[in-house]
Amino acid sequence: MTASLARPLSQPRFRALWIASVFSNVGGFFQSVSAAWLMLELTGSPVWVSAMAASTTLPLLFLSLPSGALADLANRRNVLLATQFTMLASVLGMTGFALADAITPPLLLAFGLLLGVGTAFNAPVWMAMVPDLVPQELVPDAVALNAVSFNAARAVGPALGGLIVAAAGPGVAFAVNAATYLGVLAVIYSFPAAEWAPQEEATMARAIVAGVRYVRFSPELLWLLGLAAGFALTSASLQVQRSSRNVRTILSPSGLLMSSR
Repeated sequence: MTASLARPLSQPRFRALWIASVFSNVGGFFQSVSAAWLMLELTGSPVWVSAMAASTTLPLLFLSLPSGALADLANRRNVLLATQFTMLASVLGMTGFALADAITPPLLLAFGLLLGVGTAFNAPVWMAMVPDLVPQELVPDAVALNAVSFNAARAVGPALGGLIVAAAGPGVAFAVNAATYLGVLAVIYSFPAAEWAPQEEATMARAIVAGVRYVRFSPELLWLLGLAAGFALTSASLQVQRSSRNVRTILSPSGLLMSSR
């Protein structure tokens, strides 16, 4: 099983992007922990913490259709560069204002929304690019390997992020996350743009309608999407509750981690 999962890593371009994504995924969890911690410190309100968590996930819900269509209609390499730069700009904004001690709850929320918009347009293109990086017979293993990368980051990222926040503050944790984008950008920039020309010519509206029609008449896919949507909606509340509990522990005088601010 392990040997099978490792096969896609024999492809140089997939290997380079996968390694860069491992660090980026860990940095993303640094980001979420730091943002939740900082929002609770600024406001003392679980409602604001929940809004911060929602700011990076709601765009995925509302922009999924246009972002999915864009993955087929635009040059995927260029779209990934644009989305990665958008997310980097958001994180750099958080970093600068946090280090200058000038961040406010609305400003932090605005940066979170910008990050969420970048993520919403990045995710479909990222997944659509995988079959172009490995032979067809290795696509299932490559997809599974990407899932392993994300789940491994989810296992260690929040704990490491909490340690960085406790030792140096959220601004430094934001800065570490910003640095992880550089590796991903370097790998994507190395891909020749001509290889990622769009395969279809259609308007955004026609592409969305075609996608909705395809799902409507595909019972298996409709069931799978419904299952994923149900999981996302129900698990989101648990994630918010866990984030609130974690940052309260950090701020608690009896907690294992103490604020450095």
